[in-house]
Amino acid sequence: MLSGYRLLELAEEPGALCAKVFADLGADVLKIEPPGGSRQRDRAPFAGGEAGVDRSLHFAAYNAGKRGLTLDLEREEGREIFLDLVARADFVVDSYAPGVLASMGLDYPALSRVNPRIIHASVTPFGQQGPYRDFASTEMVTSALSGLLYMVGEPGEPPAHTNFPMSIHSAASLDAAVGMLVAHHERERSGLGQYVDASSQESAKWMTFDIALRWELDAVILRRAGAALEYGEGVRRRVHWRCADGWVAFAVFPAPSSHKSARNLGEWMREEGFETGAFGEANWEELSYFDMSEAAIHGLEDPVAKFFEAHTMEELYAGALDRSILLAPAMTARQIVESPQLEALGFWDEITDPERGGTARYPRFLRSSEVEVAVRSRSPHLGEHNFEVYANELGIPDERLRMLEDRGVV
Repeated sequence: MLSGYRLLELAEEPGALCAKVFADLGADVLKIEPPGGSRQRDRAPFAGGEAGVDRSLHFAAYNAGKRGLTLDLEREEGREIFLDLVARADFVVDSYAPGVLASMGLDYPALSRVNPRIIHASVTPFGQQGPYRDFASTEMVTSALSGLLYMVGEPGEPPAHTNFPMSIHSAASLDAAVGMLVAHHERERSGLGQYVDASSQESAKWMTFDIALRWELDAVILRRAGAALEYGEGVRRRVHWRCADGWVAFAVFPAPSSHKSARNLGEWMREEGFETGAFGEANWEELSYFDMSEAAIHGLEDPVAKFFEAHTMEELYAGALDRSILLAPAMTARQIVESPQLEALGFWDEITDPERGGTARYPRFLRSSEVEVAVRSRSPHLGEHNFEVYANELGIPDERLRMLEDRGVV
């Protein structure tokens, strides 16, 4: 889809996924790191448990399919080389704090003077404007300031941090990618580039859009519901259930398909000799979801809990598929990798990566009927493509390139 286009990446964790999306779509992505390497290379886990500049599995995951350059943008010669690259590029993505690139003469106005077609996106915690623009932030801080953290955890207990620290950065990266592709569509008409400002706080806010909406419309502050769904004030129904070897998700909603699902589960329980109690006797169409007592809720849930605990995840999922029951296993990483559905979709690309154990499977971004979308190569070693780009493409003589290497410019 983007074959023939080039993206220059000046990004750490925020923005790395944006560039990877472009790489999977066929663009030539040049990841430009400081001569000492990106901070991502120091992030665990490491292949074989041994740290090393080319052994971070985190770096491998978010930088597969890219070519790697080293360049010191704090040096005038480094900035000159970068502008030469910009003249030959189509997109730039960075995660520098607001004002840093401007102080180096590398902000969007400067880049557009070199290449009026350039599309430049920045991924920062709080964007380029406003009272927080100069604040540093971690994913946890951004999660808290977006309202997402407030909604995670059990009622009456402190908010709980999610165990997926890249979620906020990923949302902002994808927003930046969408913004650049929209700008690219306009560039095809006008011939001019644009600047895209992606804020992690804003991106996370879209993940919790209903929180602000309920306040604006009803002056209601939604509360944490934990491993449950909340119907009305204090009425919680279980969603996550323990089974013999893990967890499954199952709930009854005020909808015809959900009512059918509940009846089918009750029939399955009776066939296997389990007591269904109030769950099996319930008239789901007439059941009030919003004013049930806690005792009534337990009466519905207790028989189901005993049935689930007597079965494995695989047994429950297979039975649910066969009986049209709205149930899904809470899959572990191993189960996801072994998923026959993902295998059938061609979700995984197997990439040779000797430094990290031989081969690794990477997820594809999407599929297209017309062009190949794929992970094309392992992540680059530090400075792996310096000679290929600087000498062969920019025409820097060997002697000067060695001098630049000796002086730490590349």
